[in-house]
Amino acid sequence: MRVVYSEGVAKGRLSLAVRFVAAFATTPAKLFGLYPRKGTIAVGSDADLLLLDPTASRPSTSALHSRAGYDPLHGFEVRACRGLITRAAR
Repeated sequence: MRVVYSEGVAKGRLSLAVRFVAAFATTPAKLFGLYPRKGTIAVGSDADLLLLDPTASRPSTSALHSRAGYDPLHGFEVRACRGLITRAAR
């Protein structure tokens, strides 16, 4: 998610409100039959929210290793996700 935000939204390749939210919330909820209970901010929907700080960045700390023996994100700097709020009380 951080890489998609950093390379897509932060660099102007994806819109935050439409493409990013659709990719990580709305579309998966629809695919798994959970929409509109999940995947949208609306009355009666679960309030699972992710807070992003678009000014923060840090080197990737991924542990993606392939048989080729390297991490494809080694040294890659991404915009950081600063916090996560899950399951807000209804």
